[in-house]
Amino acid sequence: MVFIYEDDGYKNLMQLVYTRPTFELRCGNFTLLERIKKVYPETEITFLIRDYLVSLIKEKYPQYQVQSLKLKCQNSDEPSLFLSGRAILKDKIPIEGDEEIFITQSPKANPAIIGFRISPAKINRLPVDAKTIAKLKLKQKEYSAKLINYPWDLITTNSELLIKDFSAGQVKGKLDPRAIIYGDLSHLYLDENAYIEPGVTLNLHSGPVYIDRDAKIGSLCLIEGPCYVGKNTIIDAAKIRSGCSFGDNCRIGGEVEASIFQGFSNKHHDGFIGHSYIGEWVNLGALTTNSDLRNDYGSVKVSIGKKEIDSSIAKLGCFIGDHTKTAIGTLINTGTIIGIFANVFDPGLSPKTNPSFSWGNKKRWPIEEVLKTTKAVMSRRNVFLSKSYENLIRYLYRKLSVGQ
Repeated sequence: MVFIYEDDGYKNLMQLVYTRPTFELRCGNFTLLERIKKVYPETEITFLIRDYLVSLIKEKYPQYQVQSLKLKCQNSDEPSLFLSGRAILKDKIPIEGDEEIFITQSPKANPAIIGFRISPAKINRLPVDAKTIAKLKLKQKEYSAKLINYPWDLITTNSELLIKDFSAGQVKGKLDPRAIIYGDLSHLYLDENAYIEPGVTLNLHSGPVYIDRDAKIGSLCLIEGPCYVGKNTIIDAAKIRSGCSFGDNCRIGGEVEASIFQGFSNKHHDGFIGHSYIGEWVNLGALTTNSDLRNDYGSVKVSIGKKEIDSSIAKLGCFIGDHTKTAIGTLINTGTIIGIFANVFDPGLSPKTNPSFSWGNKKRWPIEEVLKTTKAVMSRRNVFLSKSYENLIRYLYRKLSVGQ
């Protein structure tokens, strides 16, 4: 048995995970959950997640057991493997074995807990968080892994994983002979029903390009590897610079560099998005552009909760939560955090923090209007707003209105 749990580190990723567990975040060709499933393909998996996400995740993953962190784990005396939902494993950790805590060395040489092996019965007496687990005083064993501590860790890790995730090139879909290919075709994977139109330029010298099933790359596009284009995603007359990952059902135009789109989001017009993470169901109005470099070339600072954190990164853009919308010509500041269901349209450079459910800088979006628009947006991709998702939105609207 493998338990994938959320520890208190999710709080540093909040704008990206209000509506999902941490293990649904995307990096490279896959989500963090998909990565764990590839390591443990035949293993029974249980999710231990925030209470308010349980109903939606049970609906989304009926094949898995889903439990709230507030409830007791399965009562078993056999040691089970518990993995952090923020962990990207480089080595497989055996499910069976002695009770141990698994750590990885962080960039600052401080060990971080990526998981542990213990009897679930003992978890009944404690919450699943790193500080409490450390107090068990079990033997520690180091494994090679990456722990996503802040949103920008996804950006800095993306290119490395895009290269690692690419196994072999193959052209199953339609590659128009009038497309221009720089580099070896063995660095291109074009899945079934995917289509590369005439006039597309692919630069495979800089890394591999993986174009998933039913995706379309329109004429006059430039794509530099490494890059992943998800299922049913359309890239139109765009300049896609190196290090981009697009989830399913996106619409992408303009210029994008070193960025991740979770899925089902629109950036179909001119404008620049660089070194950024864009959630689901986001719509970026024409000419929306973000800054990813300070004028003084200094490291970018980002507001996480009530603290301003120095990322120690010179090139860093914005982090935009699900269902947020920007107006035409929106200018987004370096290191900006935008919440979920936000409407950004005020003139000038945006604030560095934009609250969830905001209507511009001064008003709040009424909940019934939120739901009306959400249903309309999702229906355009033939997705139905379920009752559990609606309940989640209503819960978050109440929770965030009191500043929690």
